[in-house]
Amino acid sequence: MKRKTEAAQAPAKRRAGTPGRKPTLKREEIVAAALAILDADGYQALSMHAIARRLNTGPATLYNYFESLSDIEDAIAAELMAAVRAPEVGGPVREQLIDMAVTYYDMVLQHPQVDLLTGPQAVQTRARLVNGAIRAMVDAGVGLESAALTMTVLSGFAYSAAVAARIDGDQRAQHRSLIPAADRDMIEKARASTFFGGPPRDVFRRAVEVTIDRLIPELKPAGRSRGAPR
Repeated sequence: MKRKTEAAQAPAKRRAGTPGRKPTLKREEIVAAALAILDADGYQALSMHAIARRLNTGPATLYNYFESLSDIEDAIAAELMAAVRAPEVGGPVREQLIDMAVTYYDMVLQHPQVDLLTGPQAVQTRARLVNGAIRAMVDAGVGLESAALTMTVLSGFAYSAAVAARIDGDQRAQHRSLIPAADRDMIEKARASTFFGGPPRDVFRRAVEVTIDRLIPELKPAGRSRGAPR
């Protein structure tokens, strides 16, 4: 409701790029302020008024640069998701899928609220990445259903793994203390294996490799036997 009210209150004659008061900001500054709010306070805190307060200006000033809050969301999504590339048809699809998942993991690790952006370009960008990956897998001989399932699993896995990686050491210790001893021993025994050794990002990459090889073995390199610990 708040977002609709703000849209309704936008200056009727002032639109991005139209003549008016001399600009005192840059679009990049507005996007940076919006992203800072998104990271620190969450998606529900993002509004034209909140962005304006952070920039020590009034909400009306922002409409010299963006027509709506959705346009700012789109600018954030464009900046953050520029590095996420869908596999190319005819390319090394398996390796590109792994890189895509790891890049998305890195982005969510830094900006966990990014998936909540609802601007039209943000939604379309996510759909384009997913469809591009599915198209590349199908072209490489993977069934459509398997390709769609793989993208569903990888996107959810990347998001949840990145959010989990943000938990600090004290929180992890507190969480472990809540797990019954028998279950905790089993988990710690599994995590002591070489598969789970190293930084969380490296573990995630190995897990993505195993997940892809098991969901779509059609793309598994010939002679490859590496997998998750038994």
